[in-house]
Amino acid sequence: MKRMQLLTGIMAAGLTLGPVISARACTTVLVGKDASQDGSTLIARNEDVDTAWAKHFVVHPATSNGPTEYISKDNGFKVTVPGAGLRYTATPDWQQKDGQDQFSEDGINSANVAMSATESGTTNKKAQKADPFVKDGIAETSMVDVVLPYIHSAKEGVEYLGKIVEEKGSAENNGVILCITHHIADIPAMAGD
Repeated sequence: MKRMQLLTGIMAAGLTLGPVISARACTTVLVGKDASQDGSTLIARNEDVDTAWAKHFVVHPATSNGPTEYISKDNGFKVTVPGAGLRYTATPDWQQKDGQDQFSEDGINSANVAMSATESGTTNKKAQKADPFVKDGIAETSMVDVVLPYIHSAKEGVEYLGKIVEEKGSAENNGVILCITHHIADIPAMAGD
């Protein structure tokens, strides 16, 4: 009898929790210098979007070819980026669909600034009505490539990305993490600008 009750309980738990386990989202972990044993800051994220979602590890060389215009293949977002860019790493998706941006997702530049720009979020209808998304505003597919090569600190990254959002708007709700040595900046973009 007890065995049957235990089995029934396990099955009920599985049916109740099963849908929760298959959520499609990303998880962010932030560890400040006072929370780590050696005073290090740590930022991390995982991509819960699918199983076996392979990535490339790419190193982009430093550039000095004068200001250039960046145009997103995904949504038409356009911005002029500075001519001098730092070397940076990225981990874009292994397989890209036709017309898809590289979607660099995260990386570290030669000034030792780390960035993750793919923390998806949601915005309620009231916020969207007050501050709607901008169709051709900056999206997570472009953020690393138009921010990381041009910043030397987390603070500078916040200011630089903030200026882009003010001028061009945001195409979606997402979060961005910037980190250098002992400083972490977690930037939620909740609405259009």
